[in-house]
Amino acid sequence: MNHALLVTVPEYTSDLPPDPSGVLGDIAAVRHNGTELARALRGGGVFREEDVTTSSPAGSDLFFRDLMRARERADGLLLLYFAGHGLVSSYNEPDELWLAMPRTTIVPGDPPAFLQAVRWSEVLPALCQARAEQVVVVLDCCHAGNASAAWNRLPADQRERISLLACVQANDRIDAGDGDTPTPFTGQLVRLLEQGVDGAGGEMGFGALCDALRTHMSTHHTTLRKKPTPWVPQSCPADGADVLLAALGVEPPAPPAPPSPDPPREGGRRRRVPVLAWAALALSLAVAAGFAVYRALPASPCASPRELRLLTDPDSAPTVRKAVNVYLESSANREGDCRRSGITVYAAKAADTVAAFRDSSRFWQDPDTDTNPQRDIGPQPDIWIPGSAAAVERARSYSGGGSSVELTAHEPFVHSPMVLAVPAQLAEGSEKDRFGRPLVQFVEAMTLRAEGAVVARSDPEHTDAGLLATVGLYGNRPGAAAGVERGLAPGRPLPDGRALLCELPKVPAVDTRTAALVPEHLLRTGVSCGRQTRTPRVAEYPADVPRLTLPFVHVRWDGGDRDKEAREDAVERFRAWLTDPDGAGIAAFTADGYRAGAGETHTPVSPPASPPAAGALADPGRLPDAGDAATMNAALEGYRKANGPGRVLFLLDNSGSMRGSWDGPGGGPGIIQQSLGGLGGQDEYGLWTVSSKPGAADPYTPVLALGTHRNHDEAKRIVGGARIEDNEADPYRALSQAVTAMKAEDDDSRPRLIVFVTDDEDNTRLTAGDRLESLVTTLGQAGVPVVMVSLDVGGCAKGRPDERIAVASGGRCLDASGDLIAGLRDEVARTGTGEGT
Repeated sequence: MNHALLVTVPEYTSDLPPDPSGVLGDIAAVRHNGTELARALRGGGVFREEDVTTSSPAGSDLFFRDLMRARERADGLLLLYFAGHGLVSSYNEPDELWLAMPRTTIVPGDPPAFLQAVRWSEVLPALCQARAEQVVVVLDCCHAGNASAAWNRLPADQRERISLLACVQANDRIDAGDGDTPTPFTGQLVRLLEQGVDGAGGEMGFGALCDALRTHMSTHHTTLRKKPTPWVPQSCPADGADVLLAALGVEPPAPPAPPSPDPPREGGRRRRVPVLAWAALALSLAVAAGFAVYRALPASPCASPRELRLLTDPDSAPTVRKAVNVYLESSANREGDCRRSGITVYAAKAADTVAAFRDSSRFWQDPDTDTNPQRDIGPQPDIWIPGSAAAVERARSYSGGGSSVELTAHEPFVHSPMVLAVPAQLAEGSEKDRFGRPLVQFVEAMTLRAEGAVVARSDPEHTDAGLLATVGLYGNRPGAAAGVERGLAPGRPLPDGRALLCELPKVPAVDTRTAALVPEHLLRTGVSCGRQTRTPRVAEYPADVPRLTLPFVHVRWDGGDRDKEAREDAVERFRAWLTDPDGAGIAAFTADGYRAGAGETHTPVSPPASPPAAGALADPGRLPDAGDAATMNAALEGYRKANGPGRVLFLLDNSGSMRGSWDGPGGGPGIIQQSLGGLGGQDEYGLWTVSSKPGAADPYTPVLALGTHRNHDEAKRIVGGARIEDNEADPYRALSQAVTAMKAEDDDSRPRLIVFVTDDEDNTRLTAGDRLESLVTTLGQAGVPVVMVSLDVGGCAKGRPDERIAVASGGRCLDASGDLIAGLRDEVARTGTGEGT
């Protein structure tokens, strides 16, 4: 069943005393949004009449009530749409977004309070718990692009099924139209759903819809800044599949016959009844266009199945979800025609999960403001499948009085060796040379073949695979962590292995010289991410990097006696099915590149049931040990120390040309203010404004001294007090002296970063003569990443000075065509400790 919830807020009221600064104005155009979008969805063949709900909830509590109802109705596609005021604060979590409800009131302050508004970061977790296979969110409000920051922090399995379309880039305002028609964005959205891109109908997927909206809306302009800024919708498409949102001009099939009462076919899967107008074409559309398509199950007299909750590692979540889906439809989970159990799969950071079981289990049942595993991890699980059997021991290591959980671990049922996925042109030539050697030998051989070749691994706090990779990199020498980290690929590690393998092809020059230390199974499932042309990779199997071993852990909670027998039975039935060596559960894992069993080193390794992924070996010999709790804990501690307090120097172009890009949260000072939350009390940071009179000794003026700043509010105030000067900027001299200042510090083991915010109007002084080539060479040798933040839409186009500077330094280029505020905040947070407010 598909369901769409359309939340529209055209009118705003308040019971508080009138206050011009605290009461939101009406948006007449939004009155038309809900009715016209509902018509388009109902006529598009994906949603039936009763599948579309419109709502204008008075406050946040009623919004979540409506969302929960919609969430329960959808097991195929869930669409959430919002039109109204979007609110942001430039001081309190500036990558946040609040959706204003009719009774929302702004209470002025620093930061302001948004009473009865819905916080976007609280909406996403609710959507993550949806039963729907795919979720699409469309936001038509000011500042909608701020929502992408929270989406980027989702676990990999949720990014595979949740798609976000924001009508405008972050921290920018938009025109609502004349009030007689829908808002400009929703008006075009409706036209595309009803007419298609070329007016001839046909199927409309999420990706094509976003592209068409960007093309149309970029001819309009946003309203926040004095300087005209193109209106560019932002999209975060699900990694797993495009989603069909309309199929126009398709004749509906004849009504289907009633479902047969015959027993389910082999595997327990009943025929799904096609109730959508385009259901007769579902298979052809799914294959030809790559769309995710959904059909509704017939009504059933069955009682609600017992719901279990399964917590797993982010790297394993996609495959765990596939196996669970097979089980839910299998005969092992059937009593007659009825399901006996339902299972909700969710993932959380591996380090947080271990810490929550070990130190905070009682807060899972009775959370407080500071310690709330339900908020940070998810609901109390019945089953835990970590990425390493050692994680269970780590979760028990320091448990003592006050523990409210019992963890019963069974033997690992699948495993996956850690591999160094090397660009094919840099790999060992013969198969016999690709296993049985230490990691350092593989890395040394690779770097001899290509100068500048580096190794990357995922975040050791986020996945067990990332931590096991770190164990191998440190070589049981946690004290060497700082040196090892400096030698890895620049930038903070990506959250999981799939994100790493999908990010590398975006920059071919990086892809061809970077080896990824990832679990072997991701060579099959971690490479289907978009249309990038990727460098072929070959798997090398280090003998000293522990393998992944996935155990089945039965989680029992104090006080969980009310339905204990039934819940125990449901967990054990699923365990028996999942871990059966000859069963469909193991088959689901081996199809995704895992190997059956625990992979003990004294047993010859059997090839996986499916052929090995491209570049992998069917039998890589004897595998290394699975790792132990003490070694993993030591590696994690070493990593945290090596990535301690950082140093960030902000450069802000304050020449006269910046006057139109100065004020408000999207202006130069506001952008920097919003990134300071990624810095803590032990981090050092400072600000130079960049402009000077002709002949001046220095091309900059210190505004905030480079050092620690315990009072972040005062630091933000100083940054906000920077002023425009009617002088020109000299980016070449400013960046050169910034590099010198950063390298002059004694402790160069600390993470360092230079940020330059500019409108690029003075780039002619940067490119004069051989200045740019000289600067690029200097930055390539300095080891200090530079983030170029261009307020020009095309500032980061390939070959432009900003892009060349960022690439040469190992930094990043951000421009106004994307969500540069969220991007800068992420980059600063990677350098700092993130303890600021």
